[in-house]
Amino acid sequence: MIIKKATETEEGEIKYTCQRCNKIKTESIPKIPKQEDKLKVTGQGMKWMDHNSVELKFQSNIKGTYYIEKVKRGENAPKIDITQAGTLIEANTTVTAKVADLPEDEVDIYVCIVSESDESNYGTVMFQPISSERPRLIASTIKFGDNITAYIEDDTIIFSGNGTIYDTDDMDIGDAEDIWWGNGIDKRKIKHVIFKEDGGAITRIGNYLLGSFENLKDVKLPNGLLEIGEGAFFDCNNLMNIDLPEKVRLVERSAFSNTGISAMNWPKNATSIPDGAFVYTNLKEFTVPEGVTEINLQAFYGCTDLIKISIPRSVTYIGSDVFANCRNLTIYGFRDSAAEAYAKANTIKFVSADYKVIFKDNGRTKKTEYVTEGQNATPPTLDAKAGYTLSWDTDYTNITEDMVINAVWTKKDSGSSGGGTTIIVTPSESTKYTVTFKDRGEVVKTEKVKSGDAAEYPFITRNGYKLSWDKDFSKITANITVNAVWTVIKPEKVTSLTAESGKKSIALSWDETEYAGYYLVYRKADSEKEYTQVAKTTKILWTDSKAVPGTQYSYKVVAVRSLSGKKYQGAESDVVTTKIGTPQIGDTYSVGDLNYKLTGTKSYRYTGYSIKRYNQRKSLQSDRYSG
Repeated sequence: MIIKKATETEEGEIKYTCQRCNKIKTESIPKIPKQEDKLKVTGQGMKWMDHNSVELKFQSNIKGTYYIEKVKRGENAPKIDITQAGTLIEANTTVTAKVADLPEDEVDIYVCIVSESDESNYGTVMFQPISSERPRLIASTIKFGDNITAYIEDDTIIFSGNGTIYDTDDMDIGDAEDIWWGNGIDKRKIKHVIFKEDGGAITRIGNYLLGSFENLKDVKLPNGLLEIGEGAFFDCNNLMNIDLPEKVRLVERSAFSNTGISAMNWPKNATSIPDGAFVYTNLKEFTVPEGVTEINLQAFYGCTDLIKISIPRSVTYIGSDVFANCRNLTIYGFRDSAAEAYAKANTIKFVSADYKVIFKDNGRTKKTEYVTEGQNATPPTLDAKAGYTLSWDTDYTNITEDMVINAVWTKKDSGSSGGGTTIIVTPSESTKYTVTFKDRGEVVKTEKVKSGDAAEYPFITRNGYKLSWDKDFSKITANITVNAVWTVIKPEKVTSLTAESGKKSIALSWDETEYAGYYLVYRKADSEKEYTQVAKTTKILWTDSKAVPGTQYSYKVVAVRSLSGKKYQGAESDVVTTKIGTPQIGDTYSVGDLNYKLTGTKSYRYTGYSIKRYNQRKSLQSDRYSG
């Protein structure tokens, strides 16, 4: 008879009559062994990582080990293999695991978990990657580099691998247009680009790789990147953010031109800033690091927001038009440097980052030194004077201003008492005159100048004006006031005017002219004596849609700027002459990269011409031409 049932926490009790001795006995019933719960595996989520891999998240209610297997979609689940070592999984803890090297065929992925304490207790969960959500490779036939692939995920292109990315025109199929358009990539949808660092580093970005990705906003470059090719990010108008890795040693021409970049840290290993590097960008301030030796042609052309650039002494070459149309720019640099020379030659405001220290002996300059603020100057070594000791009349440590420091020679005379006297030999004071510089009646600088020396004019600018002075100050012999004279800078002559005849109009274009507010277009037919103004435009192109076929026209363009209610006109452009010809059957016409050929037959009902052409996408187009 069971008096008390056994449980997992308490022993039971039983009473019975012994058949041998016929006595009633009572004994304990052992506790019931606790049985482990059935192992359950729960999937917590799955997402594609790239074209070849997915990320899985899962849990187990029992501590154990797990392994992962793949089977072809629709095949039976794999049998549990309790001999596999597996990976430890704690109870009720989410595990994240990556499954790589997925085949192109659809697969089912099984996570198999075996209990740590009971091998007969196990469970599985199945994941089914959705093929339609799989990040696709960018044209699997394209070879971006020896070991480089690329795929698209939503609005992001991801490059993966190591080594050099080819120039776009060196890739395995077609030209750049074929790569980026022919294989179904819509540039307009791409906003982000990532260069992954898995298994090495991508060391070079090829020429024009991401050129004209108009909506690209940011790029994550690999730390091991060494080179950026020509025009790599050209015309990425919305590219605002890009950090160049420190290891970059070469950036080629026009790499960032026509982008929205407003700030950038230039890598010190890239010792040359190339031609057109930042043309028409939104840069506001820029620091050229020490070690850079050259800034090349038009590097910052048209950066109208650029107000400050710092240039070190290491820069020894600055090309032409580097800061053209940077109208609010101040150059910060060092005296007697390439930066200062360029600023003076191009009437750009210059602020010195150092101070001039002149050491003199008896009025003669022995050394001129430029010292950065807070640093110490180094006096020259002078020939010894017998019986004299040398000192200097001014402290030359912690320099915070321009200074003239004079040598002081001290002689000790023993005399009769032996006490001696001290004789100080110092340069005699020369006459000094006051030179006052004024701009529109206001004092901008006052300077004391030794008789016969030159004064140093202040660096002042005025947008749209050229600076000169009303007096010579190269040899000062009296107190003088020097006034700034501002002359309006007129627009330059319009250059590179071209006229291209279309089938119904004449297209004019020309180069942008500095200081031009707008342009006036003049036209004259052969039958006319005088030119007539036919257009006023702020653009550098204009189409004459009213030109009459068969009539020859001459065109010229003038740049004009308005300032303080007055108009200032530049020199007239060279004249160009052209006409729209009357089409004849068999005639061939060229417009840009397109060729036209007139075909058809003429009859008594003939009223015009039909011009047929194929565009670059091989689509037939037809235009009517009345005549």
